[in-house]
Amino acid sequence: MAKTEGVTLYECDRCASKEYIKPGSSGGHFWHTITRIDAEGVQTSRLLCETCYQDYTGLIKQHDEEFQTFMKGGKK
Repeated sequence: MAKTEGVTLYECDRCASKEYIKPGSSGGHFWHTITRIDAEGVQTSRLLCETCYQDYTGLIKQHDEEFQTFMKGGKK
């Protein structure tokens, strides 16, 4: 059995998928830390795998469009 030292375990906060990544490898590029501020003004950070990050970016684009629509509704 081989022994590998100095690896980092990544675990998605949404789907719980896991991956061990060696420092300097390209695997870490497929993991994304996102930051969100909720309606109460509380900021949280989450780690997402590539698949969940793609789903998240779709959600954020939808929220951006809704916000722009909301802002246009206040103009007179």
